[in-house]
Amino acid sequence: MLVDITLRASRMQQVIHRLALAMLAGLLWFSGLAWPLTIVLIGILLGLHLGWPKLVATRRITMLWQGDSQSWYWQYRQGRRYSGQLLQICYLGPVIHLTLKTIHQPPLYVVIWRDQVDETQWRRLKVLHALNDSQQNWF
Repeated sequence: MLVDITLRASRMQQVIHRLALAMLAGLLWFSGLAWPLTIVLIGILLGLHLGWPKLVATRRITMLWQGDSQSWYWQYRQGRRYSGQLLQICYLGPVIHLTLKTIHQPPLYVVIWRDQVDETQWRRLKVLHALNDSQQNWF
């Protein structure tokens, strides 16, 4: 039961980000700050929101697979492949968060949304979380 995932673009992630943007813009609008400052801050927020996908797209992981119980491999959009070990897996409802340890780089954090993978792979990730969680709670 090894994990072998091809990640698709997540619609759920886009909806959550847009709702968060609307909420922050609403909080700024009704905060009572001076109008020019409010408009500038909302403009900065919109600029960050529009520029963020371009920054993230260059470092987007498209494939993630498990070699064995210790080794994991992933591929970026440009085709570069890397390997490492799974340090931690967190299940947060519609999101699973993986922390992967690489040899010469800082830890890699991968967020997998429910709609990025098929049902079988999502189930495998949840089982992996349950196994990892039970092993960490031994002591």
